[in-house]
Amino acid sequence: MSPNCSGECICLEMPNINDSQGVVKEVIGIIATTLTGITLIPQIVIAIKTKGEKTMDIPFLFITFSATIFWIIYGYLLGSIQTVILEVIVFFNVIILSICKFVYWCKTKRHLENNEPEEQNEAEIEEII
Repeated sequence: MSPNCSGECICLEMPNINDSQGVVKEVIGIIATTLTGITLIPQIVIAIKTKGEKTMDIPFLFITFSATIFWIIYGYLLGSIQTVILEVIVFFNVIILSICKFVYWCKTKRHLENNEPEEQNEAEIEEII
């Protein structure tokens, strides 16, 4: 606990710069956070290129969304900056994928109601990927 903290709050503390183990732990945490945070970016690119057709399943998105909320709370309670930052990044990635999925679902529903052909067929989508 920080000397400035009364114990009634949760303090997010940075490690002592003179402590080499603390710095190594922070660097490893930052690298892990960055790599894990960008894992969904290729899926976002595919979802945008295919106009949402090739996105994750709704149950996956829902479970990941729910898990990130709990991880953010958990990271905050632990005082882990890396965990909070990582899960906020993953949270926004899941939101983007969910928007792509919803937009594609609305577009498909509209086409089915109007008996219109889809704008892209499977061959065109495979070429994009």
